[in-house]
Amino acid sequence: MTNKLVVVLVGLLIAVAWRVASHDMAPVTAGTFLVYDVSGSVMRLTFSPAYDDRFATTYEFADERGTFGSEESVTSQGKVVTTRMRTESGAIFEVGSLGPLWVPPRQLHEGGNANGARVSEVRRWKEWDVGVVTASVGVGGAFRGEWFYDTLTGFLVGETKSTALSGPGEGQVFTLTDSNVPSPAP
Repeated sequence: MTNKLVVVLVGLLIAVAWRVASHDMAPVTAGTFLVYDVSGSVMRLTFSPAYDDRFATTYEFADERGTFGSEESVTSQGKVVTTRMRTESGAIFEVGSLGPLWVPPRQLHEGGNANGARVSEVRRWKEWDVGVVTASVGVGGAFRGEWFYDTLTGFLVGETKSTALSGPGEGQVFTLTDSNVPSPAP
């Protein structure tokens, strides 16, 4: 009887560990893309197969007409990342100076851990339910920002950055405008 109980408990532990680990993987596949408006500039981040469970990232900035793939658009190679949005060195994958691209959705609750920062609240922002990470740096919080992570996919869907001299709504705004990221299964 005790052997059966041990086997059942071990099986349950393995199932729970697998479920938790699978929620710590970003929903990316070959060809996944995210398009962001970064204060008027349009940038597309695309994931392409690299090897194993890794993806090569490519950044492409649209031309002045908002078109990708033209001779005027600028493309650059990013880093190779895992499905846990880590670089090959193990660092958190960040989108330039805008910060981490992804947080495991199970962390997006008030008080959750978003790559070492605290999720201050969960609320509605534009069309998403988001976990909000708020930070300020410098003397007197001279620079401050809010990062908005979609509670369903974990991806960064927006950000605002401002200075102590900026008024409300001023400063840099970063918003997801298009994506083919699959929604998680219920």
